[in-house]
Amino acid sequence: MSEHVRGVVATAKKAPVTVETIVVPDPGPGEAKVRVQACGVCHTDLHYREGGINDDFPFLLGHEAAGIVEAVGPDVKLGVDANGGWVTADVATPTIRRLQEFNIYFAEQPVNEGDIEGMAEVRAAVDVPIVADESVYTLSDAKALAARKACDVFSIYIGKAGGISGAKAIADFALQAGITCVIGSTLELGVGSAATVEGAVPVRRG
Repeated sequence: MSEHVRGVVATAKKAPVTVETIVVPDPGPGEAKVRVQACGVCHTDLHYREGGINDDFPFLLGHEAAGIVEAVGPDVKLGVDANGGWVTADVATPTIRRLQEFNIYFAEQPVNEGDIEGMAEVRAAVDVPIVADESVYTLSDAKALAARKACDVFSIYIGKAGGISGAKAIADFALQAGITCVIGSTLELGVGSAATVEGAVPVRRG
C-alpha cells in the first residue's frame, strides 16, 4: 500500500527548496522501502539543486540515510555497510550472522580500517562475501588484505586510490589474486566522473 511522507524537494534549478508531501508506492522489482530515521543533506544535494548533476527536476534531496527496511520488491539483493562501525570482530561476527537470516548479499567494512586480522577473522566466520572499502587505499593495502585472505571484494574509488593509475594497479592485482572489484563513486562532478569512467572501463573481468 502506498503512503504519504514529507520530504525536501528541489523543484527547479537554483530555486529555494520546499518541503513537499511525497507519495511512496509499494516497492517494485529491484526496489526496497526504507523507513528513514535520519538523513543528511550536504554539498552533493546542493549540486543537484544548482543543476550541477543534471536537469531532471524535481529532485528529492537527502542521502546517506539510516533507517529500517520495511519491504522489498522482487529480485532485491540487500547488502550491509558498517563503515567500520562494528569496530571489532567480536561485534561484527555475531552481527553479520544475525543479518544472514535476511539473505544479505555482502557485508562491507565490518571492522576498523586498520584491523586486517579482525577482517580476516570475520571472513572466516561468516557465509557472506566481505567487502574491503576503507581498508584498501593503496596497492600495499590490497596485497596485505589478500595475504591474510581478509576479504572477497575490493571497493575501489579513483580518488581514494590517488588517481587512475593507483586504482588500476589495485584492479590488476585483484585480477591476479582472484579478488572481485567494484568501482565506487561519491557523485563526483565533471572531471571526477570522467576519471571514474576512464579507470573503470579498462578493468578486465576475471
